[in-house]
Amino acid sequence: MHRRLPPRQPLASLLESCLQFSGRWPTDPRLYPSFWRRKIKRQMSSDGLISWLGIREVPSEGTSHFHSDLKTGREQHLFSDYEEVHFLLLERDPSVRWICSQWPILDLPGTLRLSAEREVRHPYHDGFPAPVTVDLLVGASGASGREIVQACAVKTPEDAGDPQVLQALSVQYLWCRGHRLPWWLMNSDSLGDVPTTLQSLRFIRMWDTVGESRPSERAAALFTRAFCAVYERNVLLEDLIYKTARILKMDRDKAIRLFRYASWSVRIPVDVRRPIRLNHPLVLLQ
Repeated sequence: MHRRLPPRQPLASLLESCLQFSGRWPTDPRLYPSFWRRKIKRQMSSDGLISWLGIREVPSEGTSHFHSDLKTGREQHLFSDYEEVHFLLLERDPSVRWICSQWPILDLPGTLRLSAEREVRHPYHDGFPAPVTVDLLVGASGASGREIVQACAVKTPEDAGDPQVLQALSVQYLWCRGHRLPWWLMNSDSLGDVPTTLQSLRFIRMWDTVGESRPSERAAALFTRAFCAVYERNVLLEDLIYKTARILKMDRDKAIRLFRYASWSVRIPVDVRRPIRLNHPLVLLQ
């Protein structure tokens, strides 16, 4: 099959002045291959930090997930339960400013060269080279307040130990290292039972109710203090919330939402690796 060549002018020469490791690429569509330009225009129509791939574009076995993230409102496309768990943990982290799922490395000459050197098959779509994508690009506040950007690959523990998978990931790693962009293979061993952790994170994230404003800091602090005062091990969460609601003289639905918000914002130190359900005892971190 005939394949068009990438543009002669490599993007790598523009990275230092334009990208500056913020995840934002040069915005001129003419700098990119013609077969990318429709997507490039969409990519640059916002702030350049939107998913290159959507869940409808990648075959899956029913484990793809979509979120409108709570920090920026961007659409996030996640292709496995592992990706969703890591995304939700990052979204819950107060030091994280923004997240971009399926972030594309648009330096096509650079990734083609690295793929050839590593004898790794470069991604193609419809006969043309496609960007190498990083599962999660994360911008977080550093100790000095300066933004730190990191690229993160998310794999199952089995894939993380597979030499062929690691060989493919080496293209991402080497490109990021060459441009002083920290790259990590996320540790999934500490997630516990992934379906349980995922359901627990989804449960507490449900404080974000459509049409409802974010609970006030005062309300969250009052609820947290009252809830921690009545907390006992081996007591159903529903009973703990009921006792707290009686103390604060509020209705059940409001109390449930405040519990979710206080847990999501790490005021109540819930162990998300354990089941968090109304009909189950709640486990707090020690």
